[in-house]
Amino acid sequence: MKDIIITRRQQQIEIASVIVCFIISFGVNVYAIISYHAPAIEMITSIFYVLAFTLVLYVLWVIIRLVIAGVKRLFKKKTTIKY
Repeated sequence: MKDIIITRRQQQIEIASVIVCFIISFGVNVYAIISYHAPAIEMITSIFYVLAFTLVLYVLWVIIRLVIAGVKRLFKKKTTIKY
């Protein structure tokens, strides 16, 4: 069976993606707290909701990237070797 190698660059891209998803989730949470005039302690008590939303955003991002990669692979020109 072929081993799968994940390079350092790929790991950094995935970590950056998760961090961006967390920042977006946290920003949405802060916006909701401000718009509903909730106490600031809600930022701490709702961290698990933020983490769950982060996971949902990351899964959606992965699905979008897989679809784009699949479409690119479908329309990629096949190279043939001529002898």
